[in-house]
Amino acid sequence: MKQPIKLGLILPLALFFIFPLWRASAQDAADSKCTAIEDSDRRNLCLATSHDGQKKEFGYQKKDHRPYFCTLIKSKDLQKLCLAIVGPNKNFCALIVDKNIEAECLASF
Repeated sequence: MKQPIKLGLILPLALFFIFPLWRASAQDAADSKCTAIEDSDRRNLCLATSHDGQKKEFGYQKKDHRPYFCTLIKSKDLQKLCLAIVGPNKNFCALIVDKNIEAECLASF
């Protein structure tokens, strides 16, 4: 009689600990290309632009967090590039001072 009780307690606890680890490893695989980037501004730009087509299933994941990563960018030109891509608003490209970044912005549309 004690075996079903132990199994009834162990199984939910095992699922409680294993499911979040599985979800975290799936997210890490999606962000692996961004974590390799050393420059924090470019890394945040990568994080903001790499989550376009992902299916979001649970709670906070349904919200679009891409503009948050744009706010973490310190360079104003890269921040405008990020907001233009995430927006999507091509008019932000005209506000960029650096011509190379402006060309990169225009090429993304």
